[in-house]
Amino acid sequence: MAKAFESNSYISVITRIELLGWFKHTEKSLSSAEELLTLLNEQPLNEAIVTLCIQLRQTTSLKTPDAIIAATALHLQLPLMTRNIKDFQKVPHLQLFNPFEKN
Repeated sequence: MAKAFESNSYISVITRIELLGWFKHTEKSLSSAEELLTLLNEQPLNEAIVTLCIQLRQTTSLKTPDAIIAATALHLQLPLMTRNIKDFQKVPHLQLFNPFEKN
């Protein structure tokens, strides 16, 4: 699918895997998830992200999928939007944003 507009929002390849791989999708929710993904830029793994991910795994207790997501945000120098702030707080220099939290 072509993007309807140029998005400044990025996701990690692991985010697409997690979103589309959720086992409780209905036909409608899967279609909505696929539509959402057409609005976002997907950042594939590259050597810089892999290196950051390895460093995060060596220095924090992050699970590999979360380390890939955090490394992607660090590589792109963008804040990480997540509802799971607690697990990512241990990552140095990672800006976090919870869209469900009131400021």
